[in-house]
Amino acid sequence: QGVINVAFQKRWFVLNDNILCYYRHQSDVQPAGSISLQNATFRLAKREDRKSCFEIRIPERIYVLSAENDQELDAWYNTILRSKSLFTTQDHNEPFSFFDPNNEDEYEESNALW
Repeated sequence: QGVINVAFQKRWFVLNDNILCYYRHQSDVQPAGSISLQNATFRLAKREDRKSCFEIRIPERIYVLSAENDQELDAWYNTILRSKSLFTTQDHNEPFSFFDPNNEDEYEESNALW
């Protein structure tokens, strides 16, 4: 989701060490931008118009990313946390899931920061 154009735009992401690069088109060679995860925090984004969203918050900006489904969201989140843990003292080796299959309300109630 952009800053000026708040509509969601499809982007392709590549996680390289502690940098998440994003591309406008899958065939692009140069990224449209990048996000350093070193000082980033993460949280589930509660959205009226979309599910399976999370935020990457850095001092300069908040990025809202939307996955195709909850399983993809969990996969991306765990991958990003593992990458971040290589560069910080926090230990995120245990898999994390935003979603408890026994609690459908958990998605909307989560306000945790990571």
